[in-house]
Amino acid sequence: MTDSPDSTDIDPADGFSERLEHSRQRELVQGLLQAVADRVRAEETLADDQAGRSEIEDRGYEDACRALEQKRDDARATIIRQYDLVRDETLSQIDAEISATQIEYDDRVAELQQKSEGDQERIEKEREEARWMVQAVLDDTAEDSPKHKFETYKASLKVSRVRRLADWEDLAGRVEAVA
Repeated sequence: MTDSPDSTDIDPADGFSERLEHSRQRELVQGLLQAVADRVRAEETLADDQAGRSEIEDRGYEDACRALEQKRDDARATIIRQYDLVRDETLSQIDAEISATQIEYDDRVAELQQKSEGDQERIEKEREEARWMVQAVLDDTAEDSPKHKFETYKASLKVSRVRRLADWEDLAGRVEAVA
């Protein structure tokens, strides 16, 4: 056997042979170059598509982030408004309760002051009466003493009786003189 291949060993179906014809080599090289060029174009197209997609996706992501931030800001503003409304309503209720309590307090204080003044006047009157009674019982020489008043009245009655008797005697003397 020889090292040179027989022409009968060449299988035209598999497209390979030890000896390739120049036209076939050119065809294969052109095919390879075409495949490389197609691959380069496909990679560029894919890179452009990816870049476009990345840009679109980035824009979409940024838009979604802005929308979420806006939604969060709106929700925060709504919560703040609700808080302010509840706080204002609560403060109004507290002010109303304070006002009502203040009015009730002022009314109660006025009522207690009136009662206190009435009680104080009554107590002062009772004290004066008790003072007078003690003075009358313990001090017979005082001018307001009942005993002193009685003695003064008794003396006044005696003087008046003496005057009346004198007047009767004088009148009786005149009646006798006229008769």
